[in-house]
Amino acid sequence: MDLGRCDPARFYAAAQAVAEGAAPGDPATVLWALPARAHLCLGASQGLEAADPAGCREAGLDVLRRPVGGGAVLVDAEQPCFLIVLPGESRRERVLGRCLGAARDVLARWGLHARCRPPCDLLVGGRKILGSGAATVGASAVFGASFLRRFDAARFAAAVPAPSTGFRRWLRDALACHMIDLAQALGGEPPGPSRLGAALREALARRWGWRLEAAPLAACCDGAALAEAAAELAVEAGTPVARDEAGPWTIKVREGVHLVEHGRDGRRLRLLVAHGHVRRAAASSPAAARVLRRARVPLRDGRQLEAALARAGVDEARAWRLLVEAAAARLRPAPRVTAGGE
Repeated sequence: MDLGRCDPARFYAAAQAVAEGAAPGDPATVLWALPARAHLCLGASQGLEAADPAGCREAGLDVLRRPVGGGAVLVDAEQPCFLIVLPGESRRERVLGRCLGAARDVLARWGLHARCRPPCDLLVGGRKILGSGAATVGASAVFGASFLRRFDAARFAAAVPAPSTGFRRWLRDALACHMIDLAQALGGEPPGPSRLGAALREALARRWGWRLEAAPLAACCDGAALAEAAAELAVEAGTPVARDEAGPWTIKVREGVHLVEHGRDGRRLRLLVAHGHVRRAAASSPAAARVLRRARVPLRDGRQLEAALARAGVDEARAWRLLVEAAAARLRPAPRVTAGGE
């Protein structure tokens, strides 16, 4: 179902409506669209608290919600998106693996070798080039992703809430370091949306043995179902939910890499964490920050961390340990997913 240049809210509602109306045994549906406008796209369970409304206005971004999970992402007007509805499928890891495998095939069409970083990302050269999400809607599993032709890290960082200017600055830096778009990966003009769409159709047909047939939206859902789905996905207007400025504030840069900021009892720290280890640290205690940067202790190993802080003469080492552990508690390991039998 190629919706062409499409109102993104209509695109997300179409996937929701198709999934809710499908029954086990119905054929799969692939929806493809190029957004008519840039927007900050929230995961299915997120609300306005996941956006900075003032920042979005300044960046020229609407705030919309998609029917699949994950965190907020920036979708620009040249970023083709696709949603796959699989009636009767309930295994999220299987859905992610199968669909990520097809996306890998698309990237391979242009000579890019991507590997899966469980559960949702594809990496090229260790940097995220595609993120995805999945959800159960009605009796169907829904997978969603987009092909990142170009990525504006500063625009995204301005659109999400942040506890400090330093957090926002670190987010821009981390995104630039850990993400890559097609233009960067290919060293030139990225393939256009029509070529990417054709490559995806070929990958799905070859990998899954599908025979893809064009279908209009009206063949899969009616206007009433579409309106109901749009209402379900609507983001509440008004003031976002108040957040504790102390934190913990956490945002995923890519699978395995998080930026977190937390404060308690006059102490404050900001950490960039990769695979359980601190890669960058700032704290209201310079000595504590130095230990966090240099100790090479896994973040969840509180006893070793406290001992390292004490050896360095950091005042109230236990209090700093507890603050770090509270921040680390927000960072959960990802489940195992393989992309198409990888």
